Amino acid sequence: MSEMRLDWGSVRTRDGVKPDAAVLDVFVTSEDIDTVYDAYCSIEYAAFYNRDLEEAALPLTSALIEMVCSGRCTHWGLTMATDALYEISLGQTMREEETDGTSLADRCREVIRDNLPRLYQAAGSITDDHILASLVSITGVTDPDENRWNTFTQKLLDHDPGPDTAREIEDTRDWRTRNGGPAYEGCSWD
Repeated sequence: MSEMRLDWGSVRTRDGVKPDAAVLDVFVTSEDIDTVYDAYCSIEYAAFYNRDLEEAALPLTSALIEMVCSGRCTHWGLTMATDALYEISLGQTMREEETDGTSLADRCREVIRDNLPRLYQAAGSITDDHILASLVSITGVTDPDENRWNTFTQKLLDHDPGPDTAREIEDTRDWRTRNGGPAYEGCSWD
């Protein structure tokens, strides 16, 4: 058993929907894309539907990072875990999720920022083009250290990445240059 569990009962979710506590186990155990996709849809609806973050997004962010960095995900689990982190990294805070002046979206991005060294290290062993492109996006949105992010993306470029990764590096570099760094809530997406 993988023990990738989240106590959904202790956090607010969209419309009170509470996925099974073991829903994340599917990301670690299943090789079936349909099964993993169904699990993804379950957590998406509960925690980050249309990038509107619910309270459940915060512990989910930590759990997803652990899954990505542990190397224990199946291929489809890793694909969906990085897709979920991407959606959360671009998320916005619902009004009822704001507390003491700190938005939930910023707290989720802070969890990602705190784990950037682990994410960069995990990326070193990933060869799938789509997953690497997602990691470029996630880190490009959250990493305030321009030198570290450029070093990461240049290492990827030096190893002739797939077309999705190469395009994402180019697009994200352009976006970061235009906007002066990573994205934060309220940033213009123009």
